[in-house]
Amino acid sequence: MKLLMMLAPIVLMLLGISDLYDTWNLKNETIESELAKIPGLEKENDDIEKAIQRIKEVKDNVKDLKGKVEKSKQDLEKVGRFIPPISSKTAILDELSRVARSLNIKNISFKPKYEKENHGGLYITNGIEFEGRGTYLQFLVFFEKMKKPDRIFNVSAVEVTSSSIINKSKHVIVDFKTIIETFHYNKDHVKKKKKRGKS
Repeated sequence: MKLLMMLAPIVLMLLGISDLYDTWNLKNETIESELAKIPGLEKENDDIEKAIQRIKEVKDNVKDLKGKVEKSKQDLEKVGRFIPPISSKTAILDELSRVARSLNIKNISFKPKYEKENHGGLYITNGIEFEGRGTYLQFLVFFEKMKKPDRIFNVSAVEVTSSSIINKSKHVIVDFKTIIETFHYNKDHVKKKKKRGKS
C-alpha cells in the first residue's frame, strides 16, 4: 500500500502531463494550421492592395479624362465660332455688307459662287464673289475689318482694275473683284455619317 501511495502522485502527475501534452499538441496543431493560412492571406492582402491601387489609378484617369473632355468641349465651342453652322451664312454676308457700306464702298455686290464639302462633308466652304468700287485704302480697311479673332475667311482671285469714273480727289478709284471664302460647320455631317454606318 505504501508503494501505491507513492505511485499515486506519480501516476496523477503523469496523467496531468499527458493531458497537458494533448492540450499543447492540440494548440500546436491549431497554431500550425493558422500559420499555414498566412501565405494565402498575404497573397489575398497583396491582391487587395493592387486592386486598391488600380482603383486609385482609374479614379485619376477618370479625373484626367473629365478634364480632357471639358477642354475638348471648350475647343469645340471655339472651333464652332471659327467655323459657324451654314445657317449663319446670311448673317456673315450681312456683316460683310455692313462693313463695306460703312467704308463708303460703292457698287457693292455679293454673289454666291460655289459651295463645296470638305473632309467628307464635315465642313462646307462657301465662295462668295465680292465686287465694289472705291480706293485702295477703302478695300485695305475692308479686309482689315474682316479679320476677326473668332472667324476664318479666305480671300482669293483678287482682280483690281482702274475705274472709268473720274475722281476729283487725289486717290485712285478702282473696281475691285474677289472671292471671299467662308467656312461653315455642317451639322448634317453627323446624321449622314450615321445613315452611312447603318446601311
